[in-house]
Order: sequence, then C-alpha cells, then structure tokens
Amino acid sequence: MGIDYSLQRADDLLSHGEPGYSPAVAADLKQAYARIKRGHPQVTCAGTTDTLHAWLDRPMSARQRLRALYVLAMEHAADQTYRSALEYLEDGLDLAGQLADRGAIAELAYLHAAISTALAHCGTAHLSYGLCLDALRTARAGDAPADPELELAALAGLAITEYMQAQHGAALRHLDEATALLPLAPTCRREVGELAWVQAQLFRLRGEPARGLHHALAAAEVLSEVGPSYYTGMAHAAVAEHALDLAEAFPSHVTGARDAFAALARCNLLEAGTAARALDDPYLAGYVALIETRLGRVLEHQDNRVAAIESVVGLARRTGEVSLACRAHTALGEELWARGETEGARVCYRRALEAVAGSEVQVIGAQAQRALLRISELQVE
Repeated sequence: MGIDYSLQRADDLLSHGEPGYSPAVAADLKQAYARIKRGHPQVTCAGTTDTLHAWLDRPMSARQRLRALYVLAMEHAADQTYRSALEYLEDGLDLAGQLADRGAIAELAYLHAAISTALAHCGTAHLSYGLCLDALRTARAGDAPADPELELAALAGLAITEYMQAQHGAALRHLDEATALLPLAPTCRREVGELAWVQAQLFRLRGEPARGLHHALAAAEVLSEVGPSYYTGMAHAAVAEHALDLAEAFPSHVTGARDAFAALARCNLLEAGTAARALDDPYLAGYVALIETRLGRVLEHQDNRVAAIESVVGLARRTGEVSLACRAHTALGEELWARGETEGARVCYRRALEAVAGSEVQVIGAQAQRALLRISELQVE
C-alpha cells in the first residue's frame, strides 16, 4: 500500500477538521510549498530569524504547525544555517510522533540525518537514519517495502555512518540489506555509488586493495553520472588511494604495473580535485592535496612534500576539520617513515590519533593506529 507523505502537501482535508485550523496559515503554506518546488532559497518570504519565529508563532492547527516547521527547516537548510534547520526538524519529529504520522517521521528523520552527516555528526545521523528506517518498516504491508527508494537511502546512510564510526560489522550488514533492495529501486543511482564507496573502503581496511579498487571504480563511475557531489570526489579519491596501495606493492618500474597504477591514481586525483573546486570544499581539496604528495613519493619526484603536507595541517587547523587533521598528520608520518625518520613518524601518528580522539569519525585514525603497531613490532624484533 505504501506510505502517506503528508508533508508533501501544503494542505489537506485532515487538517481542515483540526482545532485551530487557520485559512490564512494554509494560504501562506501553499505559497511556501510552491517556492520549495521551484527551488527558491527564501521559502517563507519572512526574512529575518525574528520574523521567521513570528511566522511560526501564529495560531494554527497541529498539522499546520508540522508543515510550518518543515518549511522553516527547508529555509534554513537552503541558507546553510544547518543547526537551526536541525532544531526545526527535531521539533517537527516530536510533533509528528504525537500525531503518529509515520510518513512525516520518515521524511523529517531522513532530512535530519542527511544534514547531520554533512556536519560529520555521525552518531546523531545514525540515530536519525535508524528512526527513518523504523518508520518505513512499521508502515510495511507484509514483506513489501513501503518506500524502497527511501529505505535504500536510509540503509546507505546507516552504512556510511557506521563505517565512519568504525562499526564495520554493522556497516556490512546494512550493505547487504541495501543490496537486496536494489532491484526495487532502480533509479537510486547515487545510493548505488555510495554503497560501492563504503564497500571499497571496507576492503581497503581489510588489506584487500585489489578488491577495493573494483568497488571504488564502480562508485566513481556511477557517481560521476549523477553529477558533482562530495561523494563523487571521495569516490575518485578512493580510486587513487587504492591504486597507490597497489603501486607500492611493486618495488620497481620494471613490469610497468607501478607506473600504470600511479597513472590511474593521477587521473582520478584530477577528477577529485575538479569536484573539490566545484563544491568549494576545503576538506576534499585538502584530502586531494595529501594524496598528491603520496603520488609524488611513489613516482620518486623531488618535491617538498613535507611543506605541502604541513600546509594541509594548517588548513585543517583553520577549518576545524578533525578528519583532515588526522589524515594530514598520518600523511606526514608516512612521509617521515619513508625517509627512515622513525621517531618523527611516531610523533605524527600519535598526533593523528589525538586529532580524532573522542570524535565520531574514528575510522580515519585506522591507518595511524596500524602504523604505530608496525613501529612497535619492529622495536620488539
């Protein structure tokens, strides 16, 4: 039977019979919804935050208030004032729960999760994706999904946030569940690419870069078709990282394999850099710069790689990106390790782990953790 998404309608007969129903609010909601459909950034036309609050504070019915919270959240999201958007979504979720509106719960929870993911609040995002999934599965008629597309998107979000929090078993389980839904959601190309990206990363963590490269290439191809996005850039970066893992497995240029993998890395770094510029994303740009230093080391270029990495450390400090700080300190550790400077490398790896200590992106520290283990094992020997 599916699920009723009441928030997709500016007004309905169910609202008309509610206590406090306001025709004036209904008219404003219809205008706001029309602006949402046109992709207009100013949804309510209310202007400042104070007038937005006044727009919400008028007398109205409960279902009208739910729609008002939704449009205010959309306005703040369009304005990139994400914390305010999250607050309105949370208020909306509380009200949707009181109204037992499963469709509204699913939609609001997914929006909350997507914004939280963008802010790297992976724990919060995970809870919201789970809330979305629960609402959808509660609305199922038998075994048939109420909304295969949204359920697939929620499962992909769960897998991504679980991977970022180093909950790899849970990520694999949700990858499997999402894969089983793919035949029912053939238009969800972005989610297909995101799932392939997660799978690639999990294979790399297990030390299987060849298998991971296959999935990274698939992710990059699919996401490039969808259009520029953060995950498009990250997919191309993943191809480069996997290719360099394989290039480093060949100690010389004799067979040509080392150069072939390096060429693949270079090509995908260009694509990742293009995505970073299109999005004006400092994290992605910094990540690409770090992989470029690694490529230079593989190709034995005489670059000042330490200075290049330290510039990314500075970028991470200015932007407050703990993930980028961890990656940069790890990259500096790898550069010093390659030069035989073991103690300097150890300091960098420890700084990398300190950068993500207590954060919701624990997986970023995995390489530094393994490097420290490698150093300790060598000292024991």
